Amino acid sequence: MPVYKSIQLVGTSDKNWADAVKNCYEEAKKTLRGIRNLQIIESDVKVKKI
Repeated sequence: MPVYKSIQLVGTSDKNWADAVKNCYEEAKKTLRGIRNLQIIESDVKVKKI
């Protein structure tokens, strides 16, 4: 029977959400082995005043 470990991470970027995911993955793979799947469950946007 397969066993999966699920953890929650937060990624950030000043550019876009895809860059935030990449940053999060790059940081996570430094200490986690065998990452097979990423699931984006929630996204938030900070709006700057113009």
